[in-house]
Amino acid sequence: MRAAVAGQPSGIMSDKLTPKQEMFCKEYLIDLNATQAAIRAGYSEKTANEQGTQNLVKLSIQDRVQQLLDDERPLDLPQSAMARSGCLNVGDEIRPWFFSFGGT
Repeated sequence: MRAAVAGQPSGIMSDKLTPKQEMFCKEYLIDLNATQAAIRAGYSEKTANEQGTQNLVKLSIQDRVQQLLDDERPLDLPQSAMARSGCLNVGDEIRPWFFSFGGT
């Protein structure tokens, strides 16, 4: 599959990600739990915690998760509405909020 570019549907996988990493990105959005996302994506349960953490610090995975978030957010739900619902603060970008674990 070709690299996802702005304006292309989210179903198009980036050349930078393996199929397992792509699945991790999609699974991570379910519950924001990197360990469980890694398990559901097919990583070993023994190493899922480490693999999930390592995945979250990779810029290509951060970019893909951000792209999936952008594609999934309803067009009629502005960021101010997301802020009222407690999803983020007005003026914040998703990335700093979403990846606030101390990574990049």
